[in-house]
Amino acid sequence: MLAHKLYNLPSFKKQYDALLTLSVCRVIPNLIWNIDESELLAEIDWNNILSIASALAYSKESEHLDAALRISQTAICDSSTNEVQKNAAGCVLLSMTNIPAVKLAVERGFISKNFIDLIPFTQKINNLRIDFEHTVLIRDELIKLNRFQKQVYNAYNDNSSVSVSAPTSAGKSYVLCNLLLEELEKPNSRIVYLVPTRALISQVESDIKNLITSHKLRDVNISTVPQNEFNENESCVLIFTQERLHWFMIENYDYKIDVVVVDEAQKINDGHRGILLQQKLEELICCHEDIRVFFPVHLL
Repeated sequence: MLAHKLYNLPSFKKQYDALLTLSVCRVIPNLIWNIDESELLAEIDWNNILSIASALAYSKESEHLDAALRISQTAICDSSTNEVQKNAAGCVLLSMTNIPAVKLAVERGFISKNFIDLIPFTQKINNLRIDFEHTVLIRDELIKLNRFQKQVYNAYNDNSSVSVSAPTSAGKSYVLCNLLLEELEKPNSRIVYLVPTRALISQVESDIKNLITSHKLRDVNISTVPQNEFNENESCVLIFTQERLHWFMIENYDYKIDVVVVDEAQKINDGHRGILLQQKLEELICCHEDIRVFFPVHLL
């Protein structure tokens, strides 16, 4: 694989080590370092390392993507790079679908607002292709997703059960909100949203209410307590802990559930409550053959 070969080139390793040292020393304020900055910059050929970063940006390996991100961010922020090199770094970020980083660079004046107009035509076409591939249509609105979010979106639509492990900043919440919107667009959609603690119930309830209000959804009922009276013509979001789900299922064993979201699914390992969570999920899956299960796992 090209990215693997480029990443393991001794010449790249030497440059990347210098770039890592430079970026870390500049990020930490008041850091006293006994390395000559000019010596580090002398090790880096910006044109070469940005070319390699543009190839690493398409890799699926996390270490390749981390390197591409570090190189592009450092190139954009460093005073030793020229406008062309900063624009090239912006293109690397676009290739990685890291739109927030590009917007931040524009806001801070590191790259110009119209930097895309200054890049080669072939790169513009490539950016349009990437943009198209990572855009979805939800409620007549075009939603742009990053690479990770699009993978989650596709996996959810192609499978009955999806487990997602990623850091908090990866964008799980954003893609989950859009998946919930798609489900609530369907008539009489019934969703169980499981949270690990009672304290999180009100927060999730508020977030979902805001989501429903902002997108002007109608006929959606939200419940945080077990009950046995539902309007058959309404969609429903049930926000429970596993204990509340247990009591709900006692009274509503045959109530059809379409989707279950297990927030902080790593809690399934937590002693007695984890056992109860697993039992209730297994019961839901046994009762409803077509149920879809979404497991977002939060990593530190």
